[in-house]
Amino acid sequence: MTTAASTRIVFELSDYCPSCGVDVVDHLFRLGDVHGVNVDLAAGRVEVAYDAGRLDVRDLLVTIGGAGVMAHPARSWERARGQLTRVMEQDRRQP
Repeated sequence: MTTAASTRIVFELSDYCPSCGVDVVDHLFRLGDVHGVNVDLAAGRVEVAYDAGRLDVRDLLVTIGGAGVMAHPARSWERARGQLTRVMEQDRRQP
């Protein structure tokens, strides 16, 4: 789903209907700089691969909201990102 220049984020969804998945995908791809979208309505999640140099999380949240769906970054993604950041900082400190 991702390319070399992609950043990946997972959002948890709320207040959505069965047809909302298509709307979310359409809205995100209209943004441009979105490389992939995977909607899992059964789990209430959407995974987005995007160019973080051109878009930020706020852009994605506003766009998902424009499709009529409430969303927020998944807690597991935030936790994983924090762990990855700590590991990368430790690697930089080692000679």
